[in-house]
Amino acid sequence: MITPRPASTVILLRENPAPGSARLEIYLARRKNSLKFLGGFSAFPGGALENQDYDAENQKRSRGLNPEDAKKLFGGEITGVEALAYFLAAIREVYEETGVLLALTESGGLPRPEIVTGCHGDIRDGKMLIVEMMKKEKLLYDTPALKYFDHWVTPEFSPIRFSARFFLAINPPGRPLVPCPFEFETAEWINPEKALEGFEAGEIRMIPPTLHCLKRLTPFGKIQELLDSVSREPLPETKSG
Repeated sequence: MITPRPASTVILLRENPAPGSARLEIYLARRKNSLKFLGGFSAFPGGALENQDYDAENQKRSRGLNPEDAKKLFGGEITGVEALAYFLAAIREVYEETGVLLALTESGGLPRPEIVTGCHGDIRDGKMLIVEMMKKEKLLYDTPALKYFDHWVTPEFSPIRFSARFFLAINPPGRPLVPCPFEFETAEWINPEKALEGFEAGEIRMIPPTLHCLKRLTPFGKIQELLDSVSREPLPETKSG
């Protein structure tokens, strides 16, 4: 049996900026057909944990969340180092795949736009590690910006398996998204209900975890309503799909 590899997935949220609209939207990407895992399927940004996510010096750059606190957020079922690694991986992956960096300066301000855009290509292409940028520019991971939302494990029969933690995050205003050209065929902001309609019509291919998350999001029109509801729920149960 293949052991599932830890992975983080981020559901980026925004409210439709059109005048008079407050409909919740999520960032959904259609993966390239050539990819071995979920090729041709629509999914949220994310990927497997890497060694740098576990690195002790890197984890010290987490703002407002240490390993022990991260462990509690997952119900104590994994070590604190691995728990925090899920958060760092989520921030790293969403930066690599969309150009959105959930980070702050050591003084609590936003990173300079020229740093966010200037380092994005090298980090996405594997020419630089995100930890190198974080240390050089004295940035801290904005881990409290992530809200733990769900946990799915790929079925045992799958040739590629992941233990994926899903997080909610608000898309920072004024930060344009840059879809990863190596992984995404297309990417768009879409209302969860409309995405489900596309699935029912056979226009969008999605796996159960994506569908389940979208169904949980459909009752909400405003981000704060969603976050308030999630904060009152018990810790997500591990599901297979």
